[in-house]
Amino acid sequence: GEDHWDRYGFFIEGEPPSGDHGAEKQLGDKIDTPRGGRRPQNRAWDKYMEQLSDHGKITRTRELRHLVRSGVPENLRGKLWLAIVDCSSVRSQYHARYYEELLSGSAFQEQTQASWEIDKDLSRTFPRHRMFSTPSASSALRRVLVAFSVHQPHVGYCQSLNLLAATMLLFVNEEQAFWLLNTVLTELLPDKYYTDGMEGCLMDQQCLRQLLIERLPRVSSTFQRLEADWQVVTMQWSLCLFITCLPFETALRVWDVFFYDGAPALSRVALALFKLAEPAVASSTNAIQALQALQDVAQAVPEPAVLFDLAFGDRKCKVVAADMARLRRRFGPAEGRWLPTSPPL
Repeated sequence: GEDHWDRYGFFIEGEPPSGDHGAEKQLGDKIDTPRGGRRPQNRAWDKYMEQLSDHGKITRTRELRHLVRSGVPENLRGKLWLAIVDCSSVRSQYHARYYEELLSGSAFQEQTQASWEIDKDLSRTFPRHRMFSTPSASSALRRVLVAFSVHQPHVGYCQSLNLLAATMLLFVNEEQAFWLLNTVLTELLPDKYYTDGMEGCLMDQQCLRQLLIERLPRVSSTFQRLEADWQVVTMQWSLCLFITCLPFETALRVWDVFFYDGAPALSRVALALFKLAEPAVASSTNAIQALQALQDVAQAVPEPAVLFDLAFGDRKCKVVAADMARLRRRFGPAEGRWLPTSPPL
């Protein structure tokens, strides 16, 4: 019965039920919301949803930032993600049938290194999710990823992009997922984040290392003393934008603020996790224990508030666009689009 799945569509325990029970749900409409009318928290969002339907855009305000940090209502998440990152601006640089033409073009049909890697990763993408165990969802995910590899040949395909696109497909339709993935890579993250050399991602790891030295010197020196390179844990956080490293509900909340604040939000969350891990790291006697402690604390965040109170309430975790700009100037290459573009509000 239904109780085999959580409300996001993941198997909860035991053997998955046979057949594709529940798989008839449409892409972009996968999340079960309680019956019995609107949720009270949606009322605060009404004026922003009206703005969106009237003007196709949402104006950033302090109130909106506060609402986003308090969690975007699940039934509005897809629409709001697209609006908050201003996906339509990226979309409008291309003609109306661009995505369709990518799918019907000869480059899409070719067997490339990227499409070979994508095909290999499809069955590994959320294997315990009821939607992605169906052929239609797997095909949609494949189309988004292969189209993206044709559209951005300098990126092609990198592991983790499957997880980003699959998560997006839980809330938006296939073409919207394609544009949202594009917007994240071109507007919210630095250049070369997912290319072979991962220069953008490695630069942000350097920025995090410096933030850790400045903000949480004790935990930083413990890792140093144990010769534990925590980057093996945090690279995974960064590449999958926490989606497989935190409880799913908490990870979605991180995406809400990431879409609003850009990369500084990822640094805040990472610092908060280091702070939560501090006691366990301090009592570790070797590198493996310390790294395990860091990984475990992320998996075991009891509820989003525990993480968010630190990430957005503790001054040691406060990272704003100006901090990222300062650090990226120090650690980034001389050329490239490294600086945060998102406005402060």
